[in-house]
Amino acid sequence: MKSPAYVKGLWHGDVLVAVFGTVRNWNFAGETPEAIEANNPGVSADIAEVMDQLEIHRALVPRPAFHAMVCEPSQLTVERLPRFFRGVDADGVLLTESGDAYILASADCLTTVVYDCYQHTLVALHCGRNALIDRERLAGKPPRQYASVIEAGLDALNRYARVDPSKLLVFLAAGIGPETFVHPTTEMVPGPDGNPVPNKYAAANAQLIRHLTQKYAMHAGQLRDQPPIVTDSVQGKIDLVALAKVQLWKLGIPFDNMVWDGFDTATSSDGSEPLFHSNRRNALMRNLVVVKLN
Repeated sequence: MKSPAYVKGLWHGDVLVAVFGTVRNWNFAGETPEAIEANNPGVSADIAEVMDQLEIHRALVPRPAFHAMVCEPSQLTVERLPRFFRGVDADGVLLTESGDAYILASADCLTTVVYDCYQHTLVALHCGRNALIDRERLAGKPPRQYASVIEAGLDALNRYARVDPSKLLVFLAAGIGPETFVHPTTEMVPGPDGNPVPNKYAAANAQLIRHLTQKYAMHAGQLRDQPPIVTDSVQGKIDLVALAKVQLWKLGIPFDNMVWDGFDTATSSDGSEPLFHSNRRNALMRNLVVVKLN
């Protein structure tokens, strides 16, 4: 098996999280097995090997959509590769059966696992920026059903069996860090050659940073021990882990129940080489994130 960046058994082995990084490009884009293989030769065999080694009975693989919806296994019926099921676009999936796994090809987007140890169920969530923030609503357009995929995830758990948020357990994995996750609010930014060029995203970025700063300020007195969501308002540096944690906390999950893997997909290395692919270096390369219910 290709060497993973890490494999972790969580919560007495009930859940397994594995992240495979720069040992290969894990992008499995394509609507047919032939297309997947043509787009990235050898990836099908490597995914099959990962599934065998991790004893995955069924991979549930919605296509990330940044629309903050969470699907159920019954909605994923297209067997794109052996035991590898697609079928709907969603930013997360509910896992209820042992041996099932969520698989995500991701570059910098945080993966969040919310586990109910009493029901032995979990939601695995693709927590990219636009899955956590309804930017259409910020722009004055009609809001989507869920402002955040985290809200959708807890709703999915509650539909399956009523949960006590204070008892839920959380693991956050393979996301970009705030020093690299920038959204400049200045009118000019450095161009590819280092010379200043107009920043066409300045107004949208300023709106986003203002929104996040105000949301955090509403609870600042209760978040003294937590890092801020916005660490630099001019460069627009956003801490995705902090954002996800605050959203989880607002829904009743204690910070003490949350564990972060401590990695930054943009900067973490083994001392000489990057551990993970990052969209900041190459927009086509992807890591493989696996969340399995044992």
